[in-house]
Amino acid sequence: MLGDDGGYYNTDMFSTDIRIDDLRHVISEKSKGENSIFHSEYKRLPAGNAEKCTAGRKQENVTKNRFKTTFPYDHSRIILNEEWSENDNDYVNANYIKDFTGERTYIAAQGPKDVTLMDFWRLLWQENVRFIVMLTNLVENGKNKCIQYWPEKDHVLAVGPCYIKLLKETVYAFHIHRTFNVEQHNSNKRTITQFHYTAWPDHGIPEEHGLVQFHRAVTKKHQTGGLMLVHCSAGVGRTGTFIGLDSLLKQGLKTGRINVFEFVKQMREDRMTMVQTVGQYIFLHKALLLGCQQTDTNVAEEDISEKFSSLLQDNLPLKQSFLYKEHKLLQSLKESNGEKDEKDVEKAENMNKEIKMNVPLDSKNRPFLTSCVTGRDDYINAVYVPSYTSPNAFILRQYPLKDTEIDLWRLCVDHDVHALVILDDTGKEIPWIPQKSSTSCCSSFTLTSGYTDSNINGVHQSSLEISIEEQNKKLDVLRIPSEDDVAILKGVEILMEKEKSIKFTSITLSKNGASPAGIFCVLHNVLQQLRMDKEVDIFTAVRQIQTRIPEVITKLDEYSRCYKRVLLWKTEDQIYANM
Repeated sequence: MLGDDGGYYNTDMFSTDIRIDDLRHVISEKSKGENSIFHSEYKRLPAGNAEKCTAGRKQENVTKNRFKTTFPYDHSRIILNEEWSENDNDYVNANYIKDFTGERTYIAAQGPKDVTLMDFWRLLWQENVRFIVMLTNLVENGKNKCIQYWPEKDHVLAVGPCYIKLLKETVYAFHIHRTFNVEQHNSNKRTITQFHYTAWPDHGIPEEHGLVQFHRAVTKKHQTGGLMLVHCSAGVGRTGTFIGLDSLLKQGLKTGRINVFEFVKQMREDRMTMVQTVGQYIFLHKALLLGCQQTDTNVAEEDISEKFSSLLQDNLPLKQSFLYKEHKLLQSLKESNGEKDEKDVEKAENMNKEIKMNVPLDSKNRPFLTSCVTGRDDYINAVYVPSYTSPNAFILRQYPLKDTEIDLWRLCVDHDVHALVILDDTGKEIPWIPQKSSTSCCSSFTLTSGYTDSNINGVHQSSLEISIEEQNKKLDVLRIPSEDDVAILKGVEILMEKEKSIKFTSITLSKNGASPAGIFCVLHNVLQQLRMDKEVDIFTAVRQIQTRIPEVITKLDEYSRCYKRVLLWKTEDQIYANM
């Protein structure tokens, strides 16, 4: 078959019915070339037909549409039956969407505007929606994407006959989980759950791992049987991508096969432009691949002691042990970091800014230096890593070289860093930090160490003040021996306590910026998860950090150590609880 680029393709590669076991290979083959098979497939999808949207184009409804060319099809649009005010009509920009079985399972809607707030709540009430997935932030790049259709905590929002209260709001690194109570005059009460994904970049695509984890969180809470309302801003691009992920994952896990092209085509029969870009279309395939590879690795708090002890005392031959197989799966999921910014790394002025430890740099998540220092550019070998609750809680960094110390202090000031966590087993003095009660200079920066310090369970705590011109930045400094289990856990506990009061960013340093720092972050994140959700998922915590730094926890011993330290934490927790 002749392709768009004038070359010839094997017609088998145009098959859109895909076995799950073949998905990785199919993605690889269909991605080849500038005019890839994915692009050809996407062009074959039906475009929107505004002629089938008579209600949405009526003069009285034009202001209710967020975008001038995105309307609901008449045959599948939600028709509002109950009027809450004298100006109400039956129109809202939303459609029923079928799942892979052909059943109406979803409502795809645009994000409400000021003039459609009441229509949105009429829709939720009429369709008895108990579950909302929100995929946009209220404002992105300075543009309003959706109004806030729920109240702040301890306030009541009155919309028509409905009174809405925010019962609970839990903030995670990449999403927020909210619960609303909705009550009408007649005391008819309902509870609505909202999952709000906050990490989808405008006009871009999110990290596959992040969205798949968000989908897992949604799936754990969503009760089948009721309609799931999904919305972004226009209600077509991100909305279509998420619905595709949800329905096709269910199909793939049930039947072993998926057909992304046919499902997107089916969605577009009910709402125009679902899955809005070829980038979203390709992303959907990749997210499905990752979703089909995921296993349930959560362990409930009450099962940790028994299960982790059993895993760590496993007497089976090494290659038959559970931890070996789990770690092997992690290694197989890990791909080379395609976002490494080779141009920055290879610049002559940057060649001496790294210890040659083969640790890739993820340019998407690299902090850029903004303070001006003569002879220095914006490059630093460091990567943002999320915690369980914050997308930029950690910056992983290798020890500075003599001529890159200045960049570490620029990083602290430019990115409002609160703590340095230094993982070190040498016990020697650190040459780039002044000794207690001393001051040193590094270019235009003045460094002053505090007058007091302490040592608790092996964690040496002190303070450091960085001054430049009239700007002063005070940091906590935690020096922790990376091989000391008790000290590592104490360091995690100290950080978690500090994070309770303010939004906290830590630079975590180890010799190569990878393994010890990565293990520390994994432990921090799973212990945060334990405190918040009463469960832990070490596999997923490691996987999340490996998407930023693949060289983290590459050895089975390092992976086992994460289990060992969580078990130690849990054991000591129980001892103190019983005292």
